[in-house]
Amino acid sequence: MKYVLFILSLLPTLSFAQDLGCVHPVSSSNDFTQIEFIGTTGYINAQKFLLKTEDDGETWKPVYNSIIREFENVDFVTKSKGYAYAGNTIYKTEDGGSTWNAISGNQVFGTAYFSVWDSTHGTFMHSVKGLVKILIKDGYSDQLYNQNGYRSGSSVTGISFINENEGVAIGNQGRISKTTNGYYFSEKFSDYERVRLTGIVRLNSSVILVCGHDGTMVKSIDAGDTWTEQDALTHNDLSGFAVVDENTVYAYGPYNIFKSDDAGDTWSEIEALRGHKILSLSKNSNGDFFIGSERGGLSKSTDECLTWFNLTTGSNTFHNAVTYLGNSTLIAVGNRGSVYKSTDNGVNWEKKTNPIFYTLEAVSSYGDLVAAVGYQNKVYMSSDAGETWFIGDGGSYRTLNGVLVLDASTIIAVGDNGEIIKSSDGGVSWKNVSSLLSQDLYGIGQSNNGKLVAGGDDGLVMVSNDVGETWTIIDGPHTSYDTKHCYAYNDMLIISANHSSGSAYRSYDEGETWKYTSISGSKNYKKFAFEDDSTWTVIDVYGRQYRTTDSAKTWVKEIEAETQQSFYDVVKIDDQNLVSVGAYGLSYSADSGKTWTIDVYNEFSHMMDIKHASENVVFACGGSYILKSTNGGVSWKATHYGISAFALHFFDENHGIAAGGNGGVYSTSNSGETWESVTSLYGTTIYDIDFLDNLNGVMVGSGGKIYTTSDGGKTWAINIHSETTSTLRQVSYVSASNIVAVGGSRDIFYSTDTGATWKSFVIDYFSVNDFESVDFFNDKVGVAIGSAQNYKTTDGGKTWVTTGVDHYAVGQGGTEIQCVNEYEGYILGERGEMYWTNDQGESWQEIKCPASTNLNAMSYYSYRNLVVAGDFGTILKDQLGIVTFVEEAPKSEGDLVVFPNPFTEELNLDFGLDSPGSLSFKLYDIQGKLVSSQKLVTANQIKIQLEANLKSGSYFYKISSAQKVYTGKLVRK
Repeated sequence: MKYVLFILSLLPTLSFAQDLGCVHPVSSSNDFTQIEFIGTTGYINAQKFLLKTEDDGETWKPVYNSIIREFENVDFVTKSKGYAYAGNTIYKTEDGGSTWNAISGNQVFGTAYFSVWDSTHGTFMHSVKGLVKILIKDGYSDQLYNQNGYRSGSSVTGISFINENEGVAIGNQGRISKTTNGYYFSEKFSDYERVRLTGIVRLNSSVILVCGHDGTMVKSIDAGDTWTEQDALTHNDLSGFAVVDENTVYAYGPYNIFKSDDAGDTWSEIEALRGHKILSLSKNSNGDFFIGSERGGLSKSTDECLTWFNLTTGSNTFHNAVTYLGNSTLIAVGNRGSVYKSTDNGVNWEKKTNPIFYTLEAVSSYGDLVAAVGYQNKVYMSSDAGETWFIGDGGSYRTLNGVLVLDASTIIAVGDNGEIIKSSDGGVSWKNVSSLLSQDLYGIGQSNNGKLVAGGDDGLVMVSNDVGETWTIIDGPHTSYDTKHCYAYNDMLIISANHSSGSAYRSYDEGETWKYTSISGSKNYKKFAFEDDSTWTVIDVYGRQYRTTDSAKTWVKEIEAETQQSFYDVVKIDDQNLVSVGAYGLSYSADSGKTWTIDVYNEFSHMMDIKHASENVVFACGGSYILKSTNGGVSWKATHYGISAFALHFFDENHGIAAGGNGGVYSTSNSGETWESVTSLYGTTIYDIDFLDNLNGVMVGSGGKIYTTSDGGKTWAINIHSETTSTLRQVSYVSASNIVAVGGSRDIFYSTDTGATWKSFVIDYFSVNDFESVDFFNDKVGVAIGSAQNYKTTDGGKTWVTTGVDHYAVGQGGTEIQCVNEYEGYILGERGEMYWTNDQGESWQEIKCPASTNLNAMSYYSYRNLVVAGDFGTILKDQLGIVTFVEEAPKSEGDLVVFPNPFTEELNLDFGLDSPGSLSFKLYDIQGKLVSSQKLVTANQIKIQLEANLKSGSYFYKISSAQKVYTGKLVRK
């Protein structure tokens, strides 16, 4: 049985709250395919979940559901009522997207298109069945019915109806058809080049616009009876429209935005936001525009689509470069347009908006002027220390790789094909100051006497002696490695190559001759610092620092970082404080680089395990991170990185074990501050750990390997199961001698001699896919779960029978089961599913859960303290404890005995009161519905007669007097 802290025996047995909150952001890596505003309320369709705003798009929060798994089309009629098409079914919501109910009697196939003409009525159409119509009627339980209408011969791609009878449908082959009786459609237009039409919008009852592939634009001024085709607006495809009023309308495609002020007669192109593949365009009630893009891109414009800034930067944020502005202020930049700012020497960071979605490769600053460069020859600048940003156009579409801010007005950037551009007015205007080459430039540096040096492919070196106005290619060191970093000090030039040997070259005669230097044991120099002509300091990719006092003839390693780093860039603020960016996020050191602390960890890391060390101290692991929370899982810090950990176990707040990739096993004795290597079990990956007590434990992993320990994890003995070489995913103690393991072989393995020997129970391969998790309610009853069916045992794991899959969404499976007491357990699933049982897994109830990605692990400390972790850095925390519907879930006070439990139709209360008075008794079901409410007269013993129609299952009571409140859980037989 999974390790549960002994404190459980001291606490009442209650189910945890169904109010889970995301304490670490849910991934926004899904495509944002639709944005829709109704007043100040807006929705984003992100396929696997919905985002909602109630303040015109200033803030967005996820709206999750447990039915729809892939939103293909969503249309809201009011702020709360909407329709969705997913999984060949039509759904309806009346609570703003939190819950959905299927309303189509029969499955429909192909993509769905909606057109709703008032708050209750609308039309839905199939795509592949052509112009076959289904009409949405008012009433909560609408029944959609097939009208078997005329089929045009081409798939429907969009519709627009103004009432039940009159509507227009568009489709493939450029066909536009109209109906005036809601049944028969007459073809009104067909493009002989057979383009696909993709968007339709009505500006008023008469004027309709249609767009499509290859920039097609078609207009009708007589409600769709006749159509006029315009010249193609672009060679690219168009997707849809965003309407301002009867005259002003925007048309957009993946790479273009056009505007018309005359109801679509003429169009002018607006420069689209580069770096985004536009999937949706919408306007809010304030006139602000929003773009939804691939991989969670969301951008906003407040000036009619002329300029844009990012509202999200997605979940996979790597930081590539960092610059120090002075006064404890730093700016870090990275992929997907990410910009972070720190004002306390890198201890804490705040995300800033930047008007791009492209990766930023380099950043430089002088005072409050900051410049960052990346894709497509744009320089992104801030004149207020990174608070706000504007774009400077370098004049071409080549990627820029390096930038240097020389003073308050002069900026130089280098990039692909030897391009060098310069600005003398703080980035407002730019000019090209170099000839194009076949080689790319990456780095740029300046000496204290004004000399500039740039380096690139195959040791390319260019120098300038006139502040970058003219450049000369000089004879480089003839290396085959690319020059990534360039420095100049007085008359000396230094270039370093992005190469594992850490090679660097220096020249004292402007490149006439070069001398090679390499530091033994160093990899990839990331930063040179110069004290004088002969004394330099180097920091390499792993955070190691070397020093020379004889102009690089000999080197001495001064600092070896305690934990291996993976630096992309580093700045040295002073002798003590350093800040770095890299694969593990933003990190800082306050002890000259000996130890490093991560403040912003990589949000993309999949959290694979999570464990309580005490009531308030919780650890999670995933990717190369071990995270720690000291407030029960509400907020998190990365305490360690560089360890590939998939499994955790903690004996107490200080002592724990982590294991994972390459068979690495690590231990901590200081609450995760440091981790020491215990052993490396090469040739395997560890996926799970379980301990019976503080000495006896078991681990499982790839290759069917099983390891046991009897000394608290100091040493491990291997037991390779003879019947499988498949990966074992999870292991659970049933008793002191009995252990059960499951994994990819589709069999269930059990040992009755503390892991010395193992037997397998063979499952019908046609009945189940791979098992993912197993746990036990007691020494006899347990459940194993996988991607198809659950299996249950009542004899400690020797034999198993299926319990079915009624609690899973179609095509989804469970990822972890945890039994928390004799009867209750939880299942985590793919795409945010969570289920609860109180009858040892015979039946399961779904719990509303704010996640849309795989949930991989949970840690249960008490009924008030449960934390869940999953993919994309998702961490969920039970927010209120007990049950949220018991008003504010007050802590139970005083002594109270409620019996019998389980009950039938009568309850007895046995307690003493300080003074006579009245009591309020309320009983709730597991979903929070009030099922019984009574007023009682106080006494030492009270009998309560309950309703006879109460179903079997769990209930929660709340009993209130003038002095005290009592809460607890009951079970009806």
